Amino acid sequence: GIDWEVPEPENPWANIGYWSDHQIIYLQKLLEVCERFYPDKLRALLKRSIFAYANVPYRIKRYDDLVQDPYNTIEFDWAAEEASQARVREFGSDGKLLADADGRVAHATMA
Repeated sequence: GIDWEVPEPENPWANIGYWSDHQIIYLQKLLEVCERFYPDKLRALLKRSIFAYANVPYRIKRYDDLVQDPYNTIEFDWAAEEASQARVREFGSDGKLLADADGRVAHATMA
């Protein structure tokens, strides 16, 4: 399932955003392996709307804020987290995925 860090001010090891940079390298490696063992498979998947996005409640700060403090770039959206948890209670782990206007999981192409 999908998981993300939630701010824990009392925990010096907690750091929101940590997992997302790791997920990118894991995805890259999976794509490389797919291409090596199944040439042209990725090309065939580019136009199919079968992929979903995690609705991670991290919000990148405004540019001016980034310039002032480049080490503090993300805000945690507590309202989005609460809405996500409500969707998880209703739909299971799919509640953490981005939903369309009708509340269904939004699907996208790889492109």
